[in-house]
Amino acid sequence: MSPYPKNAVRLIEQFIGAPLDELADARRRASPASYVTRNAAPILLIHSDIDPDIPYAQAQLFQRRYVEAGAHAELVTIPGAPHDSWNYARWFPDVMDRAVAFLKHNLAMRK
Repeated sequence: MSPYPKNAVRLIEQFIGAPLDELADARRRASPASYVTRNAAPILLIHSDIDPDIPYAQAQLFQRRYVEAGAHAELVTIPGAPHDSWNYARWFPDVMDRAVAFLKHNLAMRK
């Protein structure tokens, strides 16, 4: 059984060109988590803990891969939010404030 919702499974299968339970190597090659290196650009992951489209564990995995590679990744968890929490007035200010702070901090480090 897949950890992904049916609509996500359909999209993933179209992308890799095979059923999700086949071609593990194709899935690995299709995942950005497979290409994280120490020199990867800093990344801000904003994810709901109950996202109905993309499992929260995927954001955790991506952050873990960054940390293991020695790169910088921040994971902001938006409790109880839908997939696109930044489109809702309830979460918009917090998400935007965090994104701006992340960009200011990381762009300042590059000067």
